[in-house]
Amino acid sequence: MRQLFLGLVLLVCGSLTDCGWERRLAFQAPSSGASIEIFQPFPLNASGLRIVLKRQGDTTVLFEKRVDAYIQFADVVWPTRDAVAVFVWIGGNPIEIAYDFADKKFLQYATLRSAVARHIRETYSLPNVLTDDATIAWACNEGREAFLTRNPGAAPR
Repeated sequence: MRQLFLGLVLLVCGSLTDCGWERRLAFQAPSSGASIEIFQPFPLNASGLRIVLKRQGDTTVLFEKRVDAYIQFADVVWPTRDAVAVFVWIGGNPIEIAYDFADKKFLQYATLRSAVARHIRETYSLPNVLTDDATIAWACNEGREAFLTRNPGAAPR
């Protein structure tokens, strides 16, 4: 009986956490049905980060690393129907990803950086006169509290 109980616990935990990874954030594309999901290990969330693109039944891991990873800020922008840009600040280390999911290839993040900065300004009601650099600096410093207010599931445990 005890083995059955332990088996059920492992099955439930595994299904809820994607084989040891717990989904902390999800960002839906406005029109393509795609999503970006950000996972961290369960139960020690700060011991890694995985960023996954899900689209039309396909799952693509865009980033995965077992490192100290306290999510301080994250933003996802869908500048075109077939592209996504992801910015995650994990306390001193930015993760910047640009990906074309129609062609299944990574892009130069610099080509979409302005779109990310513009999206951050719009989402957090920042002045439009802020430069892209100033906007990213805000996200990496003062933006943490506003981000966690909008996304309480990202707070470390």
